[in-house]
Amino acid sequence: VLYRFLSGVCGAIMVGWGIFTAFVVRYGFARGEPWAWWCLTMGLGAWFLVDNAVSGYWGVWLNVASNTGFLALFAVPLVATGPRMLGRRAAPAQEARTPA
Repeated sequence: VLYRFLSGVCGAIMVGWGIFTAFVVRYGFARGEPWAWWCLTMGLGAWFLVDNAVSGYWGVWLNVASNTGFLALFAVPLVATGPRMLGRRAAPAQEARTPA
């Protein structure tokens, strides 16, 4: 019973984290707001460090390896967008315009 309960709680956390991340990317990141880049970067870093520390402690090396792969998938776009995201202020909201 405890295993099923913990699996349910972990699933709920993952769903919430995914929705949160989608909103940060859709609204903050899309507007070029530096806080959104930092939020994603710090969240990803915290997850990676804690998850890999626990996985390594318990000897679950397959999880350490898969975490490293997922980190690479997310880190590449974060590193690539870092200079643009951190080098200027947030972009103003774009208004819908009709062609003249």
